[in-house]
Amino acid sequence: MRKLFFVLILSVLWGQSVLAEKLPTYISGNDLLGACESSAPDITFFCHGYIAGIVDTYSLYGENSKAICMPEGVPVSQLALIVTKYLHQYPELLHETASYRVIYAMVNAFPCE
Repeated sequence: MRKLFFVLILSVLWGQSVLAEKLPTYISGNDLLGACESSAPDITFFCHGYIAGIVDTYSLYGENSKAICMPEGVPVSQLALIVTKYLHQYPELLHETASYRVIYAMVNAFPCE
C-alpha cells in the first residue's frame, strides 16, 4: 500500500512538471501511418491501441462537443482503416500530431448532423 501511495505521489508531481512545459509531439501522422500499415502484428497492435486511446479519451472528455457521432459497435480495426484512409488523403498534414489527425478522421467519418 505504501508503494502504491508513493507511486501516485510521484506521478502527480511528475505530471505537474510536465504540464508546466509545452508537451512535445511524440507520435506524428507519419509514425501512425507507418504503424497502421505495418505487417508486424505488434506494430499494428500499437496502431489500434493508439487510435482506441484517442477515441476513448475524446469520448470521455469531449462529450460536450458534438463533433463526432460514432455509432456503437464500430470495431477498432475499422477505425484504423478510417484513420489510414484520412492520412493518405491529407499527406501535407502527416508531420502534425497524430492525435489531431485521429480526431479529424473521426469527425469526417462520423459527423453529427
